[in-house]
Amino acid sequence: MAVDERPFWRTKKMSEMSPREWESLCDGCGRCCLNKLTDVDTGETVYTDVGCKLLDGKTCRCTDYKNRQAKVRDCVRLTPRNVKRLTWLPPTCGYRLVAEGRDLAWWHPLVSGNPNTVHSAGISVRGKVAASEKDVPDERLVDFIVSWPGKWPKGSKGKGPLAVKGPLADKGPLAAKAPPAGKAATSTSKKAAAAAAASEAAEMDDKEDKKAPASAKGKGSGVKGAKAKGKSSRRDEEEEEDEEDEDAAPAGKASSSAAKAKAAKAAAKG
Repeated sequence: MAVDERPFWRTKKMSEMSPREWESLCDGCGRCCLNKLTDVDTGETVYTDVGCKLLDGKTCRCTDYKNRQAKVRDCVRLTPRNVKRLTWLPPTCGYRLVAEGRDLAWWHPLVSGNPNTVHSAGISVRGKVAASEKDVPDERLVDFIVSWPGKWPKGSKGKGPLAVKGPLADKGPLAAKAPPAGKAATSTSKKAAAAAAASEAAEMDDKEDKKAPASAKGKGSGVKGAKAKGKSSRRDEEEEEDEEDEDAAPAGKASSSAAKAKAAKAAAKG
């Protein structure tokens, strides 16, 4: 009888997972620990880049995970029963992906074998938390609304890098295996031939460039338009680099919810 070698999140129901397996589904991104606002009329939830008072912006971890619910009254504990009902979970969340019957992404520590890939892939909140909720009154949260927590960053979908770098790379299930000697030699010779062809083409391009008139050289892509009012350039640059997720709320709706001034603190923070 063949042994099923698929990982536990592909073979078990969430309710069948051990406490250790359940906890390991967390990718450590910290997105769910950002303050959220919910429009009382539409029920629409938007993110801010204001972190929970227990969130460490560098490690993207809770500083008192064991006692988090006692210290943060609106902190919600994820369970197999409520995970499908929590619509505010980010689209990249491991719990949400598995609950929807989808596989974990290449950068998830369970897949890569490296806890740092969640940071290198741009998924985590590292370097993106503008302030702590300890320093921002509830009525000012509307000034910190951002859209990137509801999106997949560019390059974070798909199969990702062929090799995972880091101290735990050799322990990951996707660790690359060395090809047979014959194949390696063939691959090397093909690469050498390709490099030679590229070098020759580059020389021809250089000659053509020298012949081209000066007015045709050095054209840039143009200057970007003015930044939106009320947002820092850092926040805008990050949002421009993000790729819209099909589940992300449209920017227009988010702005409309903020303008209503009826936004209230979300009933949940992961």
